[in-house]
Amino acid sequence: MAVGTMQFESMALGGEVEILNRPEFEAVPMTLDFTSVSDTDPATKRKVVKAGTPINKAGVKVETPWTDVIGILLFDVYEDRPQGTLLKKAYINSDVAKTHSGSTYDTTLVTALPMIVFEPPISA
Repeated sequence: MAVGTMQFESMALGGEVEILNRPEFEAVPMTLDFTSVSDTDPATKRKVVKAGTPINKAGVKVETPWTDVIGILLFDVYEDRPQGTLLKKAYINSDVAKTHSGSTYDTTLVTALPMIVFEPPISA
């Protein structure tokens, strides 16, 4: 049995952004590469890749052209815990995903990810 004080860091985070339009989805785990990431969370000052961001097979944020894009990030991922969930098959609320991630979705991206449906919000 270890003797001593267990140390931990506590941090309050905002709620997760919901980019899914419908609950059904298929996803895979992915470790992201933060080498070229410059975006930071204003509250925590940590580097972040935001939900709705297109990701390539190397775990890097992709912008146009959509070279090697393989999925869309489901939740925000921070540098100190770079494991994320990559959507492979899903119905995405394109308005929320674009606004939150800052990415521009175009027809080339839609073509590159045929199992992801980019759609407007569904009214409840």
